Amino acid sequence: MGIFLIIIFLPIVLSAPAWIYLKKRKAIYWWDYGISIYAQGVWLIISLFGIGAQSLTNGFLEPILAGFFAIAINYIHLLLYIFFKKQNKIISFVCIILTIIFAVALLLYMPVMSE
Repeated sequence: MGIFLIIIFLPIVLSAPAWIYLKKRKAIYWWDYGISIYAQGVWLIISLFGIGAQSLTNGFLEPILAGFFAIAINYIHLLLYIFFKKQNKIISFVCIILTIIFAVALLLYMPVMSE
């Protein structure tokens, strides 16, 4: 149970500085706070249907990778905001879509890991 809390809350804690910077600039929307949850939620829902590799190692490694990708996306969102201030809503949607695409690609293309 504790490892799953770490998998969920570690990306949130590590993304907090980017969110604070974007909030000070009024460049973050309410749906941006859930990027790591979206990635792990989409991964969980699709894997429950039996799609992708079904091993114990994949069950731990893939949500961790999705969470770290979400952290990277949050900081990419920050950098894109610095360069393109006018298109902030589009940047936000693109970041969410990239995170979901990564979670789906992780399920479809990650090989079965040994346990």
